[in-house]
Amino acid sequence: MAFLAYLLLLIKLPLRLSFKFGLINTGILTVLLGWKTIVVALSLAFFLWSILAIALYFRNQKKVAISISAGVSSLLLVSLIFIFYKLNMENNDTIAGLIKIMPWAPAKLVFPVLASLSFSYVFLRCIDLCRSVVWGGAKLLDPVSLFGYITPFHMLAAGPINFYEQHVQADEKPSTARPRFGQLLSVANEITTGLFYKFVLAEGIKIYVWGMDGTVQINSWLDTGFFFVYLFFDFAGYSKVALGLGRLYGVRTPENFSSPFLSCSMTEFWTRWHMSLGIFIRNNVFFPLQVQLVRRMGIKRSFLANVLTLMVSFGMVGLWHRLTWEFLVWGLANGGVLAIEKVVRDKYLQDPVNQNRIFKAGTRVLGPAYVFIIYTTTAYFVKDGIFMV
Repeated sequence: MAFLAYLLLLIKLPLRLSFKFGLINTGILTVLLGWKTIVVALSLAFFLWSILAIALYFRNQKKVAISISAGVSSLLLVSLIFIFYKLNMENNDTIAGLIKIMPWAPAKLVFPVLASLSFSYVFLRCIDLCRSVVWGGAKLLDPVSLFGYITPFHMLAAGPINFYEQHVQADEKPSTARPRFGQLLSVANEITTGLFYKFVLAEGIKIYVWGMDGTVQINSWLDTGFFFVYLFFDFAGYSKVALGLGRLYGVRTPENFSSPFLSCSMTEFWTRWHMSLGIFIRNNVFFPLQVQLVRRMGIKRSFLANVLTLMVSFGMVGLWHRLTWEFLVWGLANGGVLAIEKVVRDKYLQDPVNQNRIFKAGTRVLGPAYVFIIYTTTAYFVKDGIFMV
């Protein structure tokens, strides 16, 4: 009852939306994860905020080199924590080895907290935060609001990935004190649809294919295909619930899926599947790297630059899922398929003959089957590591 009263009080207080959500988020996570976990997580958020504040201070003092150095330091720090976090998931002895090398490091205290927070998504938000503040000129929020951005309770376990500049822009729009009836209907629709996806469709597929005990086993290519469908409804269901809760609290929560099974190519598929991850990779990896490669290699070699950028971007997608050679190859395979599709599209599909209605209709019919076969085949290669993800 006290916690409910706390939430109701915060909803009515005339505070900035980001700060209000930061307080609500802190309260909810304290109940879910315990106050010790939240104290450590808040300390890490405050430490990151301090580095970014130093970077902004020196930028305002026209000391650009020091400002960029502080920004790069924040990126390196977050990346190192992510690498050790992933390595510890692969091998539990990582923490013990780290303590031997750096006995002063609070590894035993920090890594369990990172696991509680599903640090893979927190890592991406921290990267977007550092880029937006240091290089994008975005405003740096206070530590409480920042904590609400990097660890939102409704997007903690499986995304989607919200973006810092959009989170800051929410403060510029005055929020209504009382949600309208249409907004509440939209919230209810997203949450109930998400629960239906998760507990009816996803669990129904799991029981139908793998039995009542619910143990998923991938022993064949066909099992991988069934798991692909199951994963969509499970993942999309969670994302829809997160979208509904985000609308309830007025926090920008991006769409994560847009009918990916209707895609006619793998290029289109990756704009419909886990959309927030695709947007993050485009903004933070693909476009910056593409610009640098084209500058260095010249316009005449822009196609090669695009292919290299695709391979690097999808290689990082693979390693983000798991730090293993199998997932690196999985990512590179997806990037290679997109590169081949680009060659085919540029060389053969620009011809007006290939743009007639019959060709387009055939693509619409056969395209989804092609996407299903390609994705299932590449996923089968990493079937043993899927459950770790």
